[in-house]
Amino acid sequence: HLASFGEFNFILSDGECLYVHAHTNLHMLRRVLGEGERQRMVLLATHPLTSECWKALQPGSVHVFRQGEGLFQADRAEPSRYLTLPVQSLAGVPH
Repeated sequence: HLASFGEFNFILSDGECLYVHAHTNLHMLRRVLGEGERQRMVLLATHPLTSECWKALQPGSVHVFRQGEGLFQADRAEPSRYLTLPVQSLAGVPH
């Protein structure tokens, strides 16, 4: 329904995971920084920001990242997979 209002990419964080919906024109770049204990990260932008090899995310896809690693991905053609997103704990969440 939101698609009828125009383009709507979103990125949401709960402090632990990054939840991403790529409506259109969303690109990803993975980076590893540091020596020894390496820090992994994912950069997201509507258009590539550097000459590096950015990956265009499939329109309509949903992604979950934690500490630079992909935990979950579902394409538009697989809406039933949205229901399988792992939930760590609902303790203390009002019903």
